Amino acid sequence: MKKLFAILLVLMCAVAPIQAKQHLKFMGIELAGTPEAFKTKFLRQPGVSFVRVSSEGTYSFRGPYAGYDNCEFYLFCNDYGRVNNMDVYLPEASSWRQIKRQYRQMVNEFKADTRLTLYEEHSSFDSPYSEGDGDEMIAVANDKCNYDATFICTEGYIKVSISKWKQVYIIFYDFDDDNESSSSGSSSSSSGSSSSYSGSSSSYSGSSSSYSGSSSSSALTVMGLPITGSARQFANRLVNEKGCRLVDDDDPEWLALRGTFTGKDNCEIYLKSDGSRFYKVIIYLPEVSTWQAIRRQYFEYKAIYDNKYTVTSEMQEFRNGYREGDGLEVQGVKADECYFITQYSAPGGTITLYISKYMQLEMVYEVDGSSSGSGSSFNSSDI
Repeated sequence: MKKLFAILLVLMCAVAPIQAKQHLKFMGIELAGTPEAFKTKFLRQPGVSFVRVSSEGTYSFRGPYAGYDNCEFYLFCNDYGRVNNMDVYLPEASSWRQIKRQYRQMVNEFKADTRLTLYEEHSSFDSPYSEGDGDEMIAVANDKCNYDATFICTEGYIKVSISKWKQVYIIFYDFDDDNESSSSGSSSSSSGSSSSYSGSSSSYSGSSSSYSGSSSSSALTVMGLPITGSARQFANRLVNEKGCRLVDDDDPEWLALRGTFTGKDNCEIYLKSDGSRFYKVIIYLPEVSTWQAIRRQYFEYKAIYDNKYTVTSEMQEFRNGYREGDGLEVQGVKADECYFITQYSAPGGTITLYISKYMQLEMVYEVDGSSSGSGSSFNSSDI
């Protein structure tokens, strides 16, 4: 899944702020503002009822959607407590025929809108399962079903998937830069009219554009520096050229620094060597305290990485009893049961993006095995 969500992120950053940003709408309500304000408006929808607010601030509701009764709705906020994301789960299906019909219905409704761009679609099963083998629902329950479709516009994106809980779920995500009351990120605007999704015909406005930001060097780079030479030499470059500070060099195979990465101060940077071979850089963003914060960081950085590199594998799920929307996401993260991971192929090596059990976003840059070490405001050139 290459250049998945960052097309819109880059597009918005490139456009002059000629007017206030338009937000993605869900059932006629902007994904913006406070969750209480959204709740008040959402409860005016026929049949919608409020369930609870989790300890992490996730608002859950039940009600009809797209002709289906008793759907689940989960409302999420960004770091600043502003609404930017609604997830919808259709009722659990009892057969493959039923869940596939639900999935196709939702995808076809979004495809019907010519102003909506279908960016990517998958419809396959992982081995040993295949459609027609009679075990499709077993594959679904084992997370071996890869049915998803992603649609984009200038306001945000929508992703339709079949989940391992035998439910079709839809993510509505607003690129919410002006939803932030104070942010070091760049301001953004949208030139199209606001888009609204009510579960029938879908409407997006604004065109998308592509952006290429991949490195032309054959060496893996991070913070604009090729991962070459020894770890000590690389550390000196980080200190002298990037303003980092060395905090621990007792273990020659693990050098620890602190510095600024993509505009975020006090990031942890670790340089890993194996004997004389320097081959890995690990970066942790500062710890956050809420699921909304770490989730938003993950998708923000994933958008940039998706745009610059080739996705080789990814998953976004919880395991062993935890589930997004259950209010226990932070416990799930700390128990190491959160599997929000994307791996990329990059010139000279691989990059892996994680939500770590320390409630920190983690990025691992590792040079190819055949190589001896071969690339305020958000600075995506660091990536």
